[in-house]
Amino acid sequence: MESMKDNSEKKLVTIKDIAEKSGYSIATVHRALNHKGGLSEETRMKILNVANDLNYTNNYIASALSRKSIDIAIVLPNPQGFGKYYFSYMIKGIRNCYEELYSYNINLLECYYDKEESEEEGQIKRLQQLYFEKDHVLQGLIIAPISNSEVLVKTLQAFAREGTKIVFIDDDLPEVNRICCVAPSDEYIGNLGAELMSHMLKKQDGKILLAAGNPAQSAHTLNAKGFISYMKQYRPDIEVIVAEDGRDAQASYQNLKKLLHETDDIIAAYSVRAKNSIPLCRAIQDTGRIDDISIIGSDLFLETEELLESGVLSAVIYKNPYQKGYRAFQILFDAVIKNISPKEELIYVPISIILRSNLRFYKEFI
Repeated sequence: MESMKDNSEKKLVTIKDIAEKSGYSIATVHRALNHKGGLSEETRMKILNVANDLNYTNNYIASALSRKSIDIAIVLPNPQGFGKYYFSYMIKGIRNCYEELYSYNINLLECYYDKEESEEEGQIKRLQQLYFEKDHVLQGLIIAPISNSEVLVKTLQAFAREGTKIVFIDDDLPEVNRICCVAPSDEYIGNLGAELMSHMLKKQDGKILLAAGNPAQSAHTLNAKGFISYMKQYRPDIEVIVAEDGRDAQASYQNLKKLLHETDDIIAAYSVRAKNSIPLCRAIQDTGRIDDISIIGSDLFLETEELLESGVLSAVIYKNPYQKGYRAFQILFDAVIKNISPKEELIYVPISIILRSNLRFYKEFI
């Protein structure tokens, strides 16, 4: 047994000690121990092994070196396909957080789906493939639920029963035993869009065309609800014309164009979702009414950047998909590796209004 004197004389291992033994600089060791980028995997592992040999007080790194790898899956729309306008930025946030935490021996399984008969069908099919093809329990799952259908809920409950920790993004399914949902307050986003629109229109008379999104997704319906309720309260003189999604972008475009042809007194338009911002702008341009209609789009990507700079879009409501993805992975990491759950079941991210004059401050997220 060690004496009290022996214990008191034990030297506390520092980053400097690890640097001296490993042969790397203090800055490089600091990057490795704090999961920063810019290091090769070989360098990172050499430093972590030295830290472990010296009994550096980071139990998570030590356990990561001794245990099997942990699998965390993301099931999201294909970022090169119909998810490119919104989910690609969410995936970028997930990947960046993963790279910072890679030294904890985590595998990121990127499971993407393309639109089939419906977005829901593609998502369920990919989830079922992930469930039946794996040969062990999946430790973590990040997903943005398309709907609250019985099939989707039961599929996700099957993962939860096996012990998979689940984090939702955007749409919550409390009936699934999930950790939390990372989302904005969608109804308040609708309020924000309507308040901005009210200031833009001032005392103009007319109607607003609302591209209301997918009625099966609560994020879209709550956003539309918030927009409509604000307008009814503060601008009851303005009628909101609701246009739900078509089966694809072209069908949505044709539907919006038809409504524009049928209604002469539309003075403004608002899209609740990213991928409808483009067909909405196209429909207004192609009907020759771009100078008469003020447009607020949703989220920032290359096309909406160009539409803002050209003045076609008056503003964009930015729902911060990058931060949603980053926070979702961070929360799941804490739950899986550290067994720490968030204090709240709903985690909110900041929402912004982007205009042409402040666009420069958001370009890094494109």
